[in-house]
Amino acid sequence: MRYSIAVLLMAAGCTTDIIDHSSPDTGVGDVDSGTSLGMDAGLVGVDASLDAGAATDATVAQDAGTRACKISVSGDYDFGTISQGPVTQAQTLTNTGSGPCEVLWIAVRDPLQFEVVTPNQGALLIPGDALQITVRPLEQLGHLETELIVNLSEGQQMWELNVPIRALRQADELPSTVTVTLRVSNATAQDRWVHTAGWSCTPYSLGVPLDIEFQCGCECPAPPEPQVSQLARVPAGGEIYLAWDGREAVTWIQRIDCGPDQMQELRMAKQPAAGGAYDVRLGVESTLPANCNLSGDFADCTPDTSGQVGVSGGVADKCLSMQTVTNSFVLVQGQNQLVPLTITN
Repeated sequence: MRYSIAVLLMAAGCTTDIIDHSSPDTGVGDVDSGTSLGMDAGLVGVDASLDAGAATDATVAQDAGTRACKISVSGDYDFGTISQGPVTQAQTLTNTGSGPCEVLWIAVRDPLQFEVVTPNQGALLIPGDALQITVRPLEQLGHLETELIVNLSEGQQMWELNVPIRALRQADELPSTVTVTLRVSNATAQDRWVHTAGWSCTPYSLGVPLDIEFQCGCECPAPPEPQVSQLARVPAGGEIYLAWDGREAVTWIQRIDCGPDQMQELRMAKQPAAGGAYDVRLGVESTLPANCNLSGDFADCTPDTSGQVGVSGGVADKCLSMQTVTNSFVLVQGQNQLVPLTITN
């Protein structure tokens, strides 16, 4: 995967069931039906529909000789693929039995992924009564999977229902609001070569993720090692301009369907970086690497892929370089700025 930056040259870039957990003295009730997590042929999303042939209501069956209260749940909390921002979903618990029961408490098994918006603890469900429970996913990215736990009682008996909750939350791609221009000056008496693109690495670093490494999918040929893939010549006494759009890479892990197996890949979206102090570090070479071919003031490099196995990488680091030029600046979104970098050796 090749990462480029803008360059301006100047003279001289994946069947879960709703389970009725009964207390030991009452036995475990059977499950009439369940729902499944749907998978696409490519990337795994979350299918909001029930499996073909499944009942319209995901109903938890109870032993009629043990409990008169029977709870029918209208379905799983299946949010599908969602973007960032608030979203809620409600399901209905209905007492379809012949006796009342009480909802003692309601919780989410993993409170870091979802929260219950309308808990309704202490509700008494007489036959025919329905209780709506609303759940909201939190801002965590990636595949979110847990259960809603509903603890009920009928007389001296207590039991709980587990209702699956699923979502795939992805980050939103947001436009740039600022341009940070890097003015790179060569104060030496010889040509120097500045990194402008890389394979699974970035030409410069800023202390925030800027891109991700090569992602393999289900199967792929061997990718190159992270290395510079393009350089720009800066003549002695000359300068070039590079540009950063003020955005960082926001990442999450997404599952992909690979036949009988599942793999994981990193996904990303670009969003404006937070304002504040940044240190920029740009790669520089004093001589042109042997695997790079010069064409005008740019050189494209041929990567070596021998002896590697195709795998998906992580967040991209800065490409390795013989030397680095650095400077500090304060980013203010909405305000373009110029940052000087001087090559002195």
